[in-house]
Amino acid sequence: MSQPSQIRIAATEEVLAALDTLKSNRYPLLSHAEIIKVIISEFVSQENKMRRLDRSRGFADLQKQTRPLGDAFLKSRGLVAGKMTEDDYQDLLNEP
Repeated sequence: MSQPSQIRIAATEEVLAALDTLKSNRYPLLSHAEIIKVIISEFVSQENKMRRLDRSRGFADLQKQTRPLGDAFLKSRGLVAGKMTEDDYQDLLNEP
């Protein structure tokens, strides 16, 4: 799907006041349009960072939940995860 090439924002008093505040406090060299681009870019960057963090947290939670199952599986075969060699793991994969 094609991305729109323009975004229209109504220049209400509140929008102009917010842009003027940002211009005077944080972005004195940028125009209003450039400030909007920077703010949107920062928002998207923060959202992407949060998604990556959520995925990594989800992976860590998954590991915590599945580790006991894996340990129980290995124990049923007389094996201990920390003491296994690469050949032991390969043998497990080749079991019928």
